[in-house]
Amino acid sequence: MDLVKKIVNKLLMSFDILNNKISYSQFGEDLILDYIFIDENKGFFVDVGAYDPKLLSNTAKLYARGWNGINIEPNPKAMKKFNSQRKRDVNLGVGVAAKERTLIYKQNTGLFRGADANNLFESNSNKHELNHNVVGKIKVLPLSKIFKQHNVKRDFDLLDVDVEGMDFEVLKSNNWSNWTPKCIIVEEGLSDGTKIEKFLLKKGYSKRFKAYISAFYLRNDFWIKIKNRF
Repeated sequence: MDLVKKIVNKLLMSFDILNNKISYSQFGEDLILDYIFIDENKGFFVDVGAYDPKLLSNTAKLYARGWNGINIEPNPKAMKKFNSQRKRDVNLGVGVAAKERTLIYKQNTGLFRGADANNLFESNSNKHELNHNVVGKIKVLPLSKIFKQHNVKRDFDLLDVDVEGMDFEVLKSNNWSNWTPKCIIVEEGLSDGTKIEKFLLKKGYSKRFKAYISAFYLRNDFWIKIKNRF
């Protein structure tokens, strides 16, 4: 069976009848994940910038399959939804960055609101963010500290990162000697894409798939195990 037929069949099998959805993700990332982890019904993810339990979520389908993990999202309203809808998960209302500190969390109140509308800032004043209201102060932690606090296994399955321009800083906050996920999804902006790719290449990863601006990096030894299915 060629690759096109495999993908079509997988799409049909993954149709969510209850919610009338094939994909929850913005660009179909969860369909690619379904195929990468086709044989794993009990996996573990860490979703940084999780945003919503279902809307635009790369992990909602995995959760429905029996996976669990850690959702990291500084928006207090979103945390209420995660605590209600993701009871098997650990839900953390914090931010992630290389240095532990406290930042100002602002929420967009303008015409265009969405997954990229809310941000963390060093201070309360920012002339370029006129449509943002201050929600409060948010604690920011390195990934390595979060992993250690929650006993995350070294060889966990998925790290999903979407934090509006801070993706590279999030990746740098991990201790790569202690934690090496099998698959990483990261949003590659125009400025950080090359830096991210060079950084992850040195850590033993290669870019294997792309869904618009979402890049899939697979650990090289993991790719060797699964590449025949593609």
